[in-house]
Amino acid sequence: MVAGDLYRDWAYEGGAFCLMSNLSWALQLAAEGARRDANLTAFADLNRGAKALPLQEDCPAYPKVLQNNAYDVFYQDWLTEPEGSDYWKQRSPLTYLDRLRPLPMLHIGGWFDFLMRGTLNLYQAMASAGGAPQHLIVGPWGHLPWGRHLGGMDYGASAVSGIDRAQVKWFNHWLRGDHPGVPAQSPVQLFEMGSNQWHRFDRWPQRDGQVELFLQTTGLVSMGDGGLTTTPPKEALEDCLVHDPWRPVPACGGHATVPTGQLNRAAIDDRSDVLTFTTEALTDDWHIWGEVEVQLQVTADQPSFDLSVVLSEVYTDGRVLAFTQGMLHCGLTQGGLTETTETTALRTLLLQPIAILIPEGRALRLSISAACFPAYATNSGTGTALFTTTLLDHRVITLTLSSGPEAPSQIKLPLLFT
Repeated sequence: MVAGDLYRDWAYEGGAFCLMSNLSWALQLAAEGARRDANLTAFADLNRGAKALPLQEDCPAYPKVLQNNAYDVFYQDWLTEPEGSDYWKQRSPLTYLDRLRPLPMLHIGGWFDFLMRGTLNLYQAMASAGGAPQHLIVGPWGHLPWGRHLGGMDYGASAVSGIDRAQVKWFNHWLRGDHPGVPAQSPVQLFEMGSNQWHRFDRWPQRDGQVELFLQTTGLVSMGDGGLTTTPPKEALEDCLVHDPWRPVPACGGHATVPTGQLNRAAIDDRSDVLTFTTEALTDDWHIWGEVEVQLQVTADQPSFDLSVVLSEVYTDGRVLAFTQGMLHCGLTQGGLTETTETTALRTLLLQPIAILIPEGRALRLSISAACFPAYATNSGTGTALFTTTLLDHRVITLTLSSGPEAPSQIKLPLLFT
């Protein structure tokens, strides 16, 4: 359960700072430092911050409780070190792939674990490199624990974790020479939500097919008019949404916030700053396995902005349960440097890996917004560095989403025929 690339798989997602998980962990580690020093004043201050995250201070991404209690934690480095620097390379397992190759690894993940991308990336890199056996187990879990209940769902008795026993067998085999049958077990064990069944493979499964769904813009998508169809748009149309920093779109379940998992986001989708695109009721069962790719034609009236996309299952009773999402920082980087994608409106997002059955009769919905707070730091619109950006710097941002025959906005769904 580790990030192969510390920057891309943990600290940031799509260039957006993972505020809730990073800040929570920093406060916990700093509080532990204060406890070891028997510094009650600092410990109490940090403990209060951890229980109620300080998200509305002058500098929202760098609260005073961390600045004033300067225990040696990673947080300031994560805010200030640019992508690709030696800092990140030295701390990323993938940097040392050749040295890791002889090591057998048991990779453990949850579809709603914030480290799932890193776990899968490290597993795939190790498996491709050859060498020692690589096993992967992924269930319908967050980071911890490994049980049957998460978010608003009960995934059944089969989801109850066997991870503890699997770890004991793994260590006994490789460290003691016991349990000789461990390497003969299926190297990849994946839980499919919806059917709530385990599937076993020799390696990470390749998709059997792909469905492309095109966003049907109308100019009134914020009023619920957006559609998702397999037919490309016949004419070019635009829709706009306005991100107001006074009330950023809140996070709701998923992998990057607490509580994690599938929660009903129907009320959030009713907001005027969320664009929703929904299919008709499915006429077949769809087994969606792997990373969903979303391509959007988006521009903005500010030099920097974020894109939050969420893919949900729409029930016949009106519930909207998200099952994967992604985030992308666009325009200017956190340090104010121009991205290479600044000259194009095409934005590509890879969503959290997933395995889920969407049954016939239900629908799929893509929701698009410019924030997912406090899972990710709110983009000020200026492109200035997070550790210096104040509340006064935050701007209203208008995003324009377009789709047409020549440049359609679309979703690419990986399907597996189980």
